[in-house]
Amino acid sequence: MSAMNAALGGAVYTAPLEPYYPTPITLTLNCTDNGNTGRDGGVYIVAQRQFTVLPINEPPVIHVPKDLVVVEGTVHQFGTALYLSDVDVNGGIMSIMVVVSDGTLQMTTPGVTVTGGANGSATIAFNATMLEANSILAGLNFRAMLEPINDTNVSFTVFAQDNHYSGSGGMEAVTTSMTITVLAINDDPVVSHPVSPVQTYEANTLIFEAGS
Repeated sequence: MSAMNAALGGAVYTAPLEPYYPTPITLTLNCTDNGNTGRDGGVYIVAQRQFTVLPINEPPVIHVPKDLVVVEGTVHQFGTALYLSDVDVNGGIMSIMVVVSDGTLQMTTPGVTVTGGANGSATIAFNATMLEANSILAGLNFRAMLEPINDTNVSFTVFAQDNHYSGSGGMEAVTTSMTITVLAINDDPVVSHPVSPVQTYEANTLIFEAGS
C-alpha cells in the first residue's frame, strides 16, 4: 500500500489545451484490496474528485498575404488573403487598425464607422466583430504612391485587439506587418516651350530662357 500511495502522490494531471469555456473534470479512483484478508473477497471502492479547468484568453491571429509587388499609382485589393482569426472571441467586438508608411488605404465596405485616421488616408481604425472585420479587410484597397523615383518598399501593418471577451489574463493585442514593393515606371520627358507665337527680326539672335 505504501508503494501505491507513493505512486498516486506523484501522479500529474495535464489540463487540456485551449478550453474555450470553464470545463468540469471528474477524477475517479477505483481501488480494491483483492481480498487479501477475510472471507468476502476484494471489492472495489470508488472515490471521485471534481475540479474545473479555466480557459485563458487566446490572442487573435492576423493573416496577411505574402509580400506584394505593385506598380506605382495602381490599386490593389487584398481580398481573402487578409483576415483575422480568434478561437475565443465569441462574436465580441474587436478593435482593428491598418497603417501604411506611404500611399493610401480605402475601405469599400459601406457603413463602417472610422474610429481613427480616415478612409482614404494612410491610417484607418475601426471596431467590428471578427466576421465583419474580415469582410471589411477583404474589401480594403491600397493605392500606391505616384511617381516614386525608384522602387520603394512600403510597410503595411495591422493591429488587432480582442477586448477580452473570454478567459482569464485580460485582453490580447497583436501586430503583424508585411512589405509592399512599389515599382517605379519610367516617365516620358516633358518638353516646355513658349505658348504664344514668338517673333524676331531676320538675322537677329533669339535666346530662349528657362520658363519662357
